[in-house]
Amino acid sequence: MSPRQAFGGLLATILLALFVFLWWEAFDAARMVLDCGTVGASCESLARGQFTAPMATGFNTIGGLIAAIVVAELAITKPSEVPAARLFATPGEAAGSGRAVKIAALTYLTAWVLTGLAAYLWAALLHPDALRSLTDYGNAWFGLAIASGYSYFGVNRGA
Repeated sequence: MSPRQAFGGLLATILLALFVFLWWEAFDAARMVLDCGTVGASCESLARGQFTAPMATGFNTIGGLIAAIVVAELAITKPSEVPAARLFATPGEAAGSGRAVKIAALTYLTAWVLTGLAAYLWAALLHPDALRSLTDYGNAWFGLAIASGYSYFGVNRGA
C-alpha cells in the first residue's frame, strides 16, 4: 500500500465517520424536538440548539462531498463492476480485485445510501419541521440518489 493510498483511505474513513457522527447528532436533535410535543416553543428551540450551526455546516459540507464522490463514481462505473472499487485499488491492481477493496467500497456506498434513505424517509417525509438540516439533506439525497441510479445504470438516449 502506497503512502498516498494510505492517506487517502484514512481521510475517507475520517470524513465518513465524522459525517455519520453528525448525522446521528442531527437525528438525536430532531428526536428531542419531537419529544417536546406540546411543551412549547422554548423546548423545541433548546432541542434544535443541540445541533449547532457549525455542526449543520459540517454536516452539509461533508454530505455534499460524499454525494459528489458517489455520483461521480457511479457515473463512470459500468453496471457489472463494483462502484468505487477503483478508489481503493492499489496502483497496478485491477479495480475491485481484492476482497478488502470490495468491502471498503461497498461499505462507503452503503453508508451513503442508508444515511440518506433514513433522512429522506424519517425527516423529509415524516417530520419535515423537526430539524431543517436533516430535512434538507434527505431531500437533496433523494434527488442525488435518482441521478446516481440513472448514471450507474445508464439512460437510453434513443436508438
